[in-house]
Amino acid sequence: MKTLKFLLVSVCVLMAVYACTKNVEPDPEPQTEYDETYYAEHASMSSNDSSYTATDEGGAIAFQTGGGEVVINVDCGTDWAASNNAMDVFEAVADVEAGTLTITAYQNSIEEARTATITLYTIASHIVFAVITVTQNAYNSPEITVNTTEWHAPAVGSLTIEIAVEASADWTTESSIEWLVVEKTDSGVSLTAEENVETEERSANVSIICSDGIRSTYENISVTQDARAYISLSEDSMSFLGAEGSYAVSVESNFEWDFSYDTSNGWFSVEKNGDGVSITVTENDGEGDREGTVSFSAGDGKENNAECVLKISQEVFSRSLELVYTITADNATVKLPLSGTVDCSVDWGDGSGVETVSSAAPSHVYESQGEYTVSVNGTVTALNGQTIGKTYTQYLTAVNDWGETGLTNMGYAFYNCTGLAALPEDNLESFTDVTSFADAFYGCTSLTELPGNLFADCSASTSFAYTFYGCTGLSSVPAGLFGGCSA
Repeated sequence: MKTLKFLLVSVCVLMAVYACTKNVEPDPEPQTEYDETYYAEHASMSSNDSSYTATDEGGAIAFQTGGGEVVINVDCGTDWAASNNAMDVFEAVADVEAGTLTITAYQNSIEEARTATITLYTIASHIVFAVITVTQNAYNSPEITVNTTEWHAPAVGSLTIEIAVEASADWTTESSIEWLVVEKTDSGVSLTAEENVETEERSANVSIICSDGIRSTYENISVTQDARAYISLSEDSMSFLGAEGSYAVSVESNFEWDFSYDTSNGWFSVEKNGDGVSITVTENDGEGDREGTVSFSAGDGKENNAECVLKISQEVFSRSLELVYTITADNATVKLPLSGTVDCSVDWGDGSGVETVSSAAPSHVYESQGEYTVSVNGTVTALNGQTIGKTYTQYLTAVNDWGETGLTNMGYAFYNCTGLAALPEDNLESFTDVTSFADAFYGCTSLTELPGNLFADCSASTSFAYTFYGCTGLSSVPAGLFGGCSA
């Protein structure tokens, strides 16, 4: 009795464990299944036999009088079959496992052309996915064969091909393409293409027509000629400031393209990036400017090639005048308060590259809203915002660095720049030769504090009239702010 109880308990325990184990089994991954309509719509066919031509309905096969055999590759994701409406004339054998359809025509001994329609369909639902039209020449009809029906010609280089022709009667050629010369030879036909100077591919068709005076037949030779290779860059040259940086150059070509450069230069590198390249330079802390080139090439690697060169230069590093602009509207125009003698490079901070500037108040359009740091390197002897107008200065929000541009006059430098809220110290003697700060920050209402050594080295300055006039955000100035001034 005890043994029986023990067995019953054990069975219950095992059943409970099994039930729990079964409950925690993960559901099987769902299997993706398609119906026959999907497979029929996505079925495809191909053949290496020149007698076969692909059509929108499926394909077409043209047999000569002697007959022959054509094997068609059929790619369909489900079981399929083929029906033949002329079984007494043509044989169609479907091998679903191998994915082939073999169509055989025997010699035609009657003076009538023969035709048939081979229909391919899915077995389960009888959905037709291809129709192949089969024809065969009549007995004694003129026939012609060529050893190739396609020629892919290069744009330049080897521009002639000899094609063998066999015909049962007299034959002629027909083509009206000006850039393609067709000549009959002892063994067939010679095709010669002119050099393609256009950057677009072009095509032509040549018909070989065989006729006995009553009936005729023909073969078509399809000619495709490559486009002339070309390659172009969005920039022919790039100038970098002395600091490290990276900029993109777009590349456009009708062939695969590549680039090369002297990797031992050490100061710049190039990386392919989508439809262009990214150029990265290191800081130039040497004694002179740097120059380098990147060569680009595209083509077929034979005679149809195109090349172009990107010139790269970089100035010796010097501290930039850095101005921060906060753009609050798309396609906003900014003008810099550069004045006096201007001969400098400007990096607008939006990836558009470095611009050489030689006149006052240069302008730039920012396509998108955001914060941009503008770097100015070279010679700028004065800053003057009064002549620009508030419309173009409203986006200026900060000065990060006074730079080394040879400033001699700061009169009206940031006149009515109402958004200007932050100024840096002058620890590196940017203002040594400045003679005037009159009205320099006139109307800068967003300024709430000033760096203590802003004018630490301004012994040449003779005027500070109205320097902070209208700066309503300032409640005090640092002690000794003007301690380094002589005025």
